[in-house]
Amino acid sequence: MFKFIRDLSIKTKIIATSVLCAVLVGGSIVLFFPYNQGVQIEQQALEKAMAIATMTADNLVTSVVFENQTTAKEILDVLKGNPDLLFAVVRTTSGNVFAKIVRTGNVNNLYGTAMIMQPLSCIKGSVAFTTVPIRSQQETVGWLSLGLSIRKAQRQIQRITLTAMLVATMLAVVIIFFSMLVAKAIAEPIQQITDASAQIAQGNFDVQLKVRSRDEVGMLTETFNGMCMQLKESIRNLALSEERYRLTFENVFDVIVVIDTTLRIVSVTPSVQWIMGYKPEELAGQKLKSLTQLVPEQRRKAIRALRALFHGAHVKDLEFVVLTKNGEYKNVEVTATALMDSHGVVQSIIASMRDTTERKRAEEEKKKLQEQLSRAEKMETIGLLAGGVAHDLNNMLGAIVGYPELLLHDLPDSSPLRPAIKAIKESGERAAAIVQDMLTLTRRGVAVREVVNLNALVRKYFESPEYAKLKEYHPQIEVHEHLDPLLFNMIGSPVHLLKVIANLVSNAAEAIPGIGSIKITTENRNVDTSLKRYEEIREGEYVVLRIEDNGIGIPEADLQRIFEPFYTKKVMGRSGTGLGMSVVWGTVKDHGGFIDLVSEQGRGT
Repeated sequence: MFKFIRDLSIKTKIIATSVLCAVLVGGSIVLFFPYNQGVQIEQQALEKAMAIATMTADNLVTSVVFENQTTAKEILDVLKGNPDLLFAVVRTTSGNVFAKIVRTGNVNNLYGTAMIMQPLSCIKGSVAFTTVPIRSQQETVGWLSLGLSIRKAQRQIQRITLTAMLVATMLAVVIIFFSMLVAKAIAEPIQQITDASAQIAQGNFDVQLKVRSRDEVGMLTETFNGMCMQLKESIRNLALSEERYRLTFENVFDVIVVIDTTLRIVSVTPSVQWIMGYKPEELAGQKLKSLTQLVPEQRRKAIRALRALFHGAHVKDLEFVVLTKNGEYKNVEVTATALMDSHGVVQSIIASMRDTTERKRAEEEKKKLQEQLSRAEKMETIGLLAGGVAHDLNNMLGAIVGYPELLLHDLPDSSPLRPAIKAIKESGERAAAIVQDMLTLTRRGVAVREVVNLNALVRKYFESPEYAKLKEYHPQIEVHEHLDPLLFNMIGSPVHLLKVIANLVSNAAEAIPGIGSIKITTENRNVDTSLKRYEEIREGEYVVLRIEDNGIGIPEADLQRIFEPFYTKKVMGRSGTGLGMSVVWGTVKDHGGFIDLVSEQGRGT
């Protein structure tokens, strides 16, 4: 059967398909459209009958309950105004006829008594029949059966059916007529192409067919004519293709390497000189395992990748670090595939290498910026949280610090209670210091601004009780100052800036376990391009305060966290509050400044 269909001509297939489609479309119109319309018309008739019956049943409730047949008859007589009404019968719950109007036949001839004594809605012949209960206070007191004629609707369905048959017939004729025209328009050019192909097979390449249309068949004819002309130029085009391949190979930006099955480099694109500094002839002929351009771990990684390639795998975006001719390390991505013969045997490996150094650098910079942003947001959040409880703690600490002072004032020096009360007082003072730092964090934004000079603030710090106390605790540490005498003035808060100096010097001193030195330097700095340091420093005119120590340094793992509130390696309450560096960070930010941090373990910060 299928072979018979395959052997038919294209023209016959098109006409046969069109006839089949016409039959299917016409049959669908004749069958489904009238049926669908009939269902809708009958449904509308039933809904109409149900609506009339329901409304009438509501009006009959009183008549049935009080057994007033006269009123019931009058209500039914109103329905005579509907020309489609055939009958309406009211029965009691016992099945007796209470009232009725009948225009034709006997109701019981249409439906038995049992059918009328229950809710019903259906079409029987040319009658839309419905039975509804008559209810009084949710109790059925009778039944109303009603029938409407649907002969007009049925005649309308017949007219629709006849119209659909006529339309389907006309549509089928039109489809068949146009299918014959289309079949002829398609089959004749294809036959011409078949005849011309036979001439080409005999060596005649000068065949040219007339293009009769702009459709797909016309395009096929044009393509056929073009093919005939291109056959003459195939050898010349092949030579041009080889030349284009050579030029592409020599000018592609990515490095393309061809490796044979002995892991020897057969050829490499000149772009290798742009990325690695080697000329192609310097690498051609070398064995991959002897290349010094790959660090030892990278060579082993490359060999493993090659083994995978020889087993049919595909290597994509494999990352390597290569050593260029001038000694610079670069990041590259390698994608490679194996070229196999028809038997699946690997003949060579083609690999492309792309320089990703700049992209890697950009990714690292982006990661660093994200870490800085995260650190700043975290410090802001923790600072606000800490400040939220600082005010309440400060009120309670007033009593803890004040009352021991009064008690000590009244107690004799020999009282055994003095050490304990004095310890309470000192603990309260340390707690108060912590709370004061917390309040400094929560009061972000410098309220008092005036012209200040960092040199003057440094000298003022040397005269402060804090510095005297530091020298008392760390007598073996020398503090040197190198202050720029031409240091610019700035706008800021002297109190906050003095706190910054004190905190930084105190931290530096506590990082020195024995003999050591701290150097305080000030200078002017013009930043004309952004600096990528501990944080990004934007362009501008700045004054610089630098605190240097030769202490134990900061572990790398702690560098990103030392400005977080309550992050400290000291004993809380004894040598630090965990808020000193957070106060430094907040004050510098409030003054529109930046912080740079350089530390090396064992050498200082």
